Amino acid sequence: NRRPVDYATRKKLLDAMDANGRSGRPDLASLLETWRDGRIKLRIVADLLAFRSRFPELFAQGAYEALNASGVQAERICAFARGQGDLAMIVAASLFPGRQTETGQGWEDSAIPLPSAASPGTWVNILDRTEIQVTDASISAAELFPVLPVAVLVPAAML
Repeated sequence: NRRPVDYATRKKLLDAMDANGRSGRPDLASLLETWRDGRIKLRIVADLLAFRSRFPELFAQGAYEALNASGVQAERICAFARGQGDLAMIVAASLFPGRQTETGQGWEDSAIPLPSAASPGTWVNILDRTEIQVTDASISAAELFPVLPVAVLVPAAML
C-alpha cells in the first residue's frame, strides 16, 4: 500500500459500480469473486463513509456495546453495536472466513444478540441492502453472512 493512489481510476470504478447498483442491491457476490482487483474494498469503504457522513452523531457520540456471540461457531464472530438516541448500528465480522465446516455454511446455531436498547423488527444491511426480519433478541450468523464475511445493520426506520 505504498504506491501512489490513482484517484481518477478509483473514481471511475466507483461511478461504474454506482451506475450498476442503481437498479437495487449492489452485486457484492461478483465483486467478492474478483476481490483481488480491489473493487469490493472500494465499494465497502465508500458505503461506510457515506453512512458515516449521513449519521455523524452515531460515530461521534454513540455508545459502544460489545455483542458476545453464542452458539457452536461463536468464536468465529466479532460484533459490536453503537447507539445514540433513535440511531443504532450493529457491526459483525466473521473471523477466519475461509474456514468452512462440514454442515452448510457452518454457522449451525450461532448468533449475536440485539443491543440492549434495540428492538426486534426490520434491520437493513447497508452493504448489500438486504433486509433481515429480527423476531427475537438475536440475529443468526447465517443471516448476517450470506455472501460477505461482514455486515453493518441499521434499523430500517433509519433509512
